[in-house]
Amino acid sequence: MHQNDDAEGLNVVELRDIPEEQAKKEILEYIKGKDRVFSDEVADALRIDMSLVDTVLTKLWKEGVVTPD
Repeated sequence: MHQNDDAEGLNVVELRDIPEEQAKKEILEYIKGKDRVFSDEVADALRIDMSLVDTVLTKLWKEGVVTPD
């Protein structure tokens, strides 16, 4: 079997399957002290599915913890 040349140099990231409450805690810890972060940055750094990051950030926004730009 031959490796696809287009995939050469790409890193495969294994996402962690964690509960929403754990994701919330980790996201809050990650964004602490930062002026601005993007949801894809959070997802990549914490290896959490983007949809979970968006869900948590939306809830944090509604709680007044974060503000969207």
